[in-house]
Amino acid sequence: MFGAVLLACHAIAGSHSTGAALGWGLGLFLGGYTAQFVAHGVEGKKPALFENLFLAQVTAPLFVVAEVYKLLGFRRELFARVEAEIERLEGGAAAAG
Repeated sequence: MFGAVLLACHAIAGSHSTGAALGWGLGLFLGGYTAQFVAHGVEGKKPALFENLFLAQVTAPLFVVAEVYKLLGFRRELFARVEAEIERLEGGAAAAG
């Protein structure tokens, strides 16, 4: 999946001038951040970016990669165990609260 994104970026950068490629990159980057802040506004939650910049920049991409792997069906047994643990923890929190 990531390879396909890199190939698409290479095709865009290879067929345009450096300035146009930088413009595309900057536009996509800013568009992604705008979409993130809009989604957090809809959720009513503060973005992790405001709490810890380093962790937000490290964990957010890892979370996205994990979600893509899950959608593609990789490591199903691992995701099943993680979801079972989340259910167990949420059930315990609901009973305690």
